[in-house]
Amino acid sequence: MPQSTTSGPTGPVAPVVLPVLSLVFSIAGCQSGAPSAASMVDQGRPLTGASATLVVQGLSCPLCATNIDKTLTRVPGVQAAAVDLSRGEVRLTLAPDRKPTRAELAKAVRDSGFTLSEIREP
Repeated sequence: MPQSTTSGPTGPVAPVVLPVLSLVFSIAGCQSGAPSAASMVDQGRPLTGASATLVVQGLSCPLCATNIDKTLTRVPGVQAAAVDLSRGEVRLTLAPDRKPTRAELAKAVRDSGFTLSEIREP
């Protein structure tokens, strides 16, 4: 069945408008996710406590939990990861002698296919 598109004065609009809108939104997008200079410096700083909580977007099923759990426990300094699917959080237990950096944790979450929103330290 042919795709329906809206026609403009020069032909179909949807094939042109949608990519343009996507580009506009990606350029103008929400700036709240853009890292500040201070947060970029903090990326290389190791966490300091015995535990941390990661707020992760996209966690929705037990397979997701297993995937991110395995990836995070491979990060040096992470001893254990407990995923709470209902809250979209991962509670980490950290090694006393080696703490992971925020950048290491963010990369592990990204490599698992998810988006890290926040890292909370007690």
